[in-house]
This record gives sequence, structure tokens and C-alpha cells, in this order.
Amino acid sequence: MSVKRPIISWIAVAAAIILIAAAAFAFAATRASAAPTPTPTGVTAASLRPYEDPLLNTYGWVDQKNGIARIPISRAIDILAQRGLPSRPASAAPPDEGQTIPSYSSSGTQPRYWPH
Repeated sequence: MSVKRPIISWIAVAAAIILIAAAAFAFAATRASAAPTPTPTGVTAASLRPYEDPLLNTYGWVDQKNGIARIPISRAIDILAQRGLPSRPASAAPPDEGQTIPSYSSSGTQPRYWPH
């Protein structure tokens, strides 16, 4: 009779694990089907266009107190074509002239002498 008790307890543990897994799967399935929509209903690119066009094609103040204004896109393209995009200053480092010898090997060991 003592042999039957451990078998029954193992069966009970296995059943509990199966029930917990089934409940977790059911919960995940309900959460996946109830995902929110990424945009509000009725908002499309076409419905936003009338609000965007005046902002993109006219002059206006973004922050008048600090003197920040917006300009039309076509004017901004013309300015960039004339001035060019900003770039980083040229480096003062000498150009690489071929093979260089590292100060130590990549394995962490240092040779006794440097062959030339």
C-alpha cells in the first residue's frame, strides 16, 4: 500500500501541471485576441493631409519667444542645395600608409622582439 501512495501523488502533481499549463495557454490566447488597435478608428493618412499641408507649405512660428520659425519644405530644400549639409571637420590623423604593427598581439602575449 505504501507503493501506491507515491504513484498517486505523482499523478496528482502531473495533473496539476497540465491544468496550470492549459490555463496559462488559455489566458495568453485571450490576451492575444484582445490586442488594441495601433491607431484610433477613422484616422488615415488622407484624413490628416488637410492639416499637414498648411504646416509643410507655409511660413509660421514654432516658438516666437525664442525666435524659432518654420519654413516651407521647398524653401528648405533650396537652402540645403545652396549651402550643403553640415559635416564633421577633417581629422588631423595621418593617412594610413599600409601595414601597421600593433603594440601587442591580440592573444595578450607579447613577443620578445619585433621582427622588421
